[in-house]
Amino acid sequence: MQRRLSYVLIVGALLVGGCSSTPPTPSNGAVVGGTSGGAGVGGGAGVTGLGTGTAGDTAAFGGASGSAAADGSGGAAGTTGAAGTTGAAGTGAAVPACTSYPSTTIAAIRNPPVASGCYELSHVGLVARTDSPSEPRIYVQDVGGGDYSAIVAKCSSTATHACPANVMTKIGQLYDTLTSAAQVTVRGYYLHGSVGGFETFYIEDLIDEGKMVTRPAPIALAVSDITRDARSPAKWFRRANVTIPAQDPLVMYDFSPTDLQLAGATACPNYAGFAMIAKSAGTAAATACSGTTSPAARSTNPNEVLFGRQFFNQFLYSTDCGCMAGTGQRALTVANTVSGTALGYLIIEQDKGATASYQVFEPAADKTFPVK
Repeated sequence: MQRRLSYVLIVGALLVGGCSSTPPTPSNGAVVGGTSGGAGVGGGAGVTGLGTGTAGDTAAFGGASGSAAADGSGGAAGTTGAAGTTGAAGTGAAVPACTSYPSTTIAAIRNPPVASGCYELSHVGLVARTDSPSEPRIYVQDVGGGDYSAIVAKCSSTATHACPANVMTKIGQLYDTLTSAAQVTVRGYYLHGSVGGFETFYIEDLIDEGKMVTRPAPIALAVSDITRDARSPAKWFRRANVTIPAQDPLVMYDFSPTDLQLAGATACPNYAGFAMIAKSAGTAAATACSGTTSPAARSTNPNEVLFGRQFFNQFLYSTDCGCMAGTGQRALTVANTVSGTALGYLIIEQDKGATASYQVFEPAADKTFPVK
């Protein structure tokens, strides 16, 4: 279960309809094909194999639409007295592009979740912006706030619903301070998956409305809300304070969590975060780095807390053993604990194969992450 986080030294009435083109049925965006061509009839001229292609593979991390497939060609006729050859799998049809964007609020598409499709998130407030210059994400929220009122939106130039370069530039120029940020309208594709309720929004266009909105006050979360296998969708993507009791602090659990390993990384970073767990869980002590070598990943634990590093310019704590030198990262040790109040954002992530999802807490900065 690996994913590739892209950071580089890193929606009450339910609206009817989405795209004017019908959005894909599968949660991962693939168009489902059939089987490959059949064999020819033995003892005579073989029958030409017929069939359609298999489903396209799921694409990159975050449950992006997979490549789907067109009808495959049938197999060639068999020779007399022999079976015909099997037809090959095809390549399928592409996910339809957005041709209209019905206006909506974030809460309206998230509760209950609507079908994946194209929408305009109208007059929402910027809450946070991640540090990746190549694939930035923005956390946006309905100005009125409340449960289900926020979502994370990704600007990806390689997604099926791609984010143009000029939009990426606009994201980097949005007004954003500690107390207020830009009001924007975001157009794109809302993806809701069936695996663990994964949700995200792919940005196709963004309008800076030239107005400022007050940054929302943090909501309160407990450790039990943010564990890997907990599900707190009403609280996802919202600015939040997590209270970690001093009598039961979080201790190091996994320096090399499989969920946060960057698949296929040929350069630093290798991991997008680390895992901790409540001391009361009674798990064995974590294994530390051996020089620049990361320890083997531990088995996932439903009660572990995955801490991500989307805000890597402000949140420097890391256990990426091979990528510490010269990066300014602050190495954690097996002796470190966390207790007090941690500020950040609770999100839902999905592995590359769209087979499992898990919660990740993204701390906002070192100074609001109480390491002991």
